[in-house]
Amino acid sequence: MSHVVPPLPLYCRFVVGSNRVIFMLRDGSFAWEVKDFLVAQERCAEVTVEGQVFPGKAAKKMTAPSSRTK
Repeated sequence: MSHVVPPLPLYCRFVVGSNRVIFMLRDGSFAWEVKDFLVAQERCAEVTVEGQVFPGKAAKKMTAPSSRTK
């Protein structure tokens, strides 16, 4: 299975955990395009941009129905 990678100007990528990566962009104006691409991925649980957290496709799958109700 091939992975589709957007042609965006990534400066650095740091793997900081088994399921967490930090990206740095050369041009910050691409941050929202990168966020949109990442949250659309099946295995993405969340994306944080400038302190704002955006749920990804995997967020719904990871949240158990019993944890939503008290």
